[in-house]
Amino acid sequence: GVGGGGGGGLADEIGDSVTTPTDPSRYRPPAGFMNKDGPLVDETKDMPPDVMLQRISSGSGRWYTFAKMCNNLHKQQYSAQIVSEMTGITPVEQNRWIVAGTVYESIKLSGKVPPEILKRFDDPRSPALLEPFRFLTEDARIACAIYTVEKNLSPEMCDLLARSMKEWERRVGERDGFTDHPGDVLAFKYMRDALETRKEQEMRQKVEQGMSVAVSDTARARLATCMDAKENLTDWVSRNSGDGNGGTGSAASLQVLRLAEDEIGTRSLPVLGPLGSVAAADLSSTPRSKQDGPFGVFTLLGANAAAVRWVALPQWNLLTRAVVPAAIEVPNCANVPAIIAGTRAQTEDDRKRLSGPGLLVIEVGRVHVSDISSGQFYIVPDPNSGDRLALVPGAQLAQAGVPAAATVLFVARPPARDASAG
Repeated sequence: GVGGGGGGGLADEIGDSVTTPTDPSRYRPPAGFMNKDGPLVDETKDMPPDVMLQRISSGSGRWYTFAKMCNNLHKQQYSAQIVSEMTGITPVEQNRWIVAGTVYESIKLSGKVPPEILKRFDDPRSPALLEPFRFLTEDARIACAIYTVEKNLSPEMCDLLARSMKEWERRVGERDGFTDHPGDVLAFKYMRDALETRKEQEMRQKVEQGMSVAVSDTARARLATCMDAKENLTDWVSRNSGDGNGGTGSAASLQVLRLAEDEIGTRSLPVLGPLGSVAAADLSSTPRSKQDGPFGVFTLLGANAAAVRWVALPQWNLLTRAVVPAAIEVPNCANVPAIIAGTRAQTEDDRKRLSGPGLLVIEVGRVHVSDISSGQFYIVPDPNSGDRLALVPGAQLAQAGVPAAATVLFVARPPARDASAG
């Protein structure tokens, strides 16, 4: 656990954040906090809670303004569930507003998105379009936002685009010919899908999809080469199939097992150690793995990579988008107050389902205060315990004006022993 001893400052803030609620004014940021950024000044921060709740309930305003209101209400101890009961806006929708709001504010602050493009995101359906871009770099967010409006993308296509961006970043050795334009990035994704599919008709369809979105001649040339390579292979197999019609034939048999995409989709993560023992220095030296080729062969990167334990997890969406993922061991999830609070485990049965080991999967990287979401948990070094890492809710960090060292993506649990296990 994390101590909350004297000395004030960050140590006290973290110590309380993982145990009991705090007075809403206790860690109020200093006057003028973040004013230097201009566009990020929160025009809702001085609104009374009842006014914010009324505006959210009536829908009088823009969704990104509601996002700021939700953030402020959460900081003032109005939980997402309470806000939901008073406004009819579910906790899921509140979190989507907040997450998409950080993306919207970052592209707005950049000054690189034309006003007419930004205005299109006034639409109340926009959070579902922007939310998938939260794990992208600022430049990638900007490019994807502009492309989304230009091509009138659906939420599903935005999610595919975000995953494609991450895949393009990882596969440096395979993306020759494809630029970082969102159209080429999608084309690269379609080419990889074409190479991995079992059926010729699906392969042609993927190549055609790639051709329809590619923006560079070099990308289109790669797609054409992909089609030619597949056709040449099909011709060779037909000539050498040993079917008695001119083929070579053979008494030996060779079994070919084609992997399904979900059978090869794993991500290797370094296991930094148990929660309560991992220190800030462990984050700064986090090793990485690089995956290449159709089989996802991975190489460990970093001076201490070979000495670190690793775990392979399925390529879930949140993990696919992560750039520097890592895992922290939790010996017993039911013993961590922050996990109990974050999973809303209220009854004894809820806590029993949480009992047992888990892996806290994180995205390593400093998170500025302006990008912290009150609906998310973060990792922060605690000075009171030798800079060992603590699990802290975003609302607490935002109140204190403290940046995070890593973002918590999810808690992974081992397979359940029976149907009633969590």
